[in-house]
Amino acid sequence: MGLPIRQTLKISKALQRMVPGTLNWCIPGLSSLRRKISLRQNGGILISQMPLCHKIPHPDMETSPPPAGMKAVLFIESGVGTDQHGQDLTKACVRACKDAISFNSIPSLETLVPGGRDNIVLRLQLAVPFDQQGSEEPVIDFDQVRGIFPYGTILPIEITRGGARFESMCSVPALGDTSDSWVFAIACITIGY
Repeated sequence: MGLPIRQTLKISKALQRMVPGTLNWCIPGLSSLRRKISLRQNGGILISQMPLCHKIPHPDMETSPPPAGMKAVLFIESGVGTDQHGQDLTKACVRACKDAISFNSIPSLETLVPGGRDNIVLRLQLAVPFDQQGSEEPVIDFDQVRGIFPYGTILPIEITRGGARFESMCSVPALGDTSDSWVFAIACITIGY
């Protein structure tokens, strides 16, 4: 099966302008094949064909059971948030949660969850730095954190040691700084039903 002369001439002219290298292209009507054209230094042309799609073997995968309060997990998102001025862990947690949910769109979520949007369940896990002196959980306004989620039932928010506290090397009291500390929070959001 050859190409029509007009297409062959167009390809030949394109090849004449091509620097030595490789070009992959598909021929209309032969969607299952891909042509690989190599233009050699000596001006020779090598055309080979190969399958367009390669099947990639799936590795074995084990999954954990869903967390308490969920029948099934659909996906898990993660995000990072900081507060450089004011050292406010609530702001850092809100920003981490917004970061986790901001870069996706799942239009079929309502149809994936039996009963629709009313039955979506969210698990929020927040890793934040604890006070260096004590082991008490830091103060975080969970109502502000919950307020960024437009729908779903939110399970009790889980706090764990993590995140980070670094020196920002500057302190601006007018912005609420009490030190040059820069706080980081990490959010892991599990969506299921």
